[in-house]
Amino acid sequence: PLWWVTDKNGTEFSLLLLPLGGFARIRGMQSFEDGRETKIEGGFYTKHPIPRLRTLFAGPLFRVLFGIIVLTGVWAANGRQDVSEKPVVGSLSVGGAADKAGIKIGDRITSIDGTTIASFDGIRPVIDAGGETPRVVKVEREGQTLEFTLTPQVQEGMPKLDAEGNPILGERETRLIIGVGPDFETKTMSIGEAWAEAWNQPVVLVKGLATLVSRPQAAKDTMGGPVSVAQATLGATSMGAYGLLTMM
Repeated sequence: PLWWVTDKNGTEFSLLLLPLGGFARIRGMQSFEDGRETKIEGGFYTKHPIPRLRTLFAGPLFRVLFGIIVLTGVWAANGRQDVSEKPVVGSLSVGGAADKAGIKIGDRITSIDGTTIASFDGIRPVIDAGGETPRVVKVEREGQTLEFTLTPQVQEGMPKLDAEGNPILGERETRLIIGVGPDFETKTMSIGEAWAEAWNQPVVLVKGLATLVSRPQAAKDTMGGPVSVAQATLGATSMGAYGLLTMM
């Protein structure tokens, strides 16, 4: 504990270093096997169920509201990082087909086997159509047109995508990949736009949870414990303060 205090009603307020954060413990809120918490004078379990429910609901409600405030500030100050539709290489799989061929992050893919690539989503259909054969990929790099030959790799257990390229929860498929990921671009937002979009995030979350409940077989692909939290946090740190704040 870094700091703590107990008010006249017996509620303890604490600020902790390990684990980082804080909490409020109401008098008599700790339960015991013999049920003696119900006999503590002025304790939590001596109150009517309605105010107890209201008190417990205040915790998650504040978390949602605080998240909305943080997202509004981050997006209004720095803009929102959205996946770019441009066919620009934003990430490379180490040892992937594109990496081995010499393609670099920042390259703009202009064509594959003579087929013009106008958007990043346009890469997958062209790769799928050609099978496991060598492809000629043309890119633009610093004003120059470069040509590379690569052979797509077979990847099993990939999330199945719908017609719009979005993952379908719980479904897997075998796909041909060249090992490139999309770039990100910053969308400038006013305070009003950031506020409206931040309020929409809880709605998006609830819809995702509803989908998960309706398809429990997808839980193993979308849910995790402390290890998953640590992995997600590590990924967020690569985006600096923006990544950490939006994840929080």
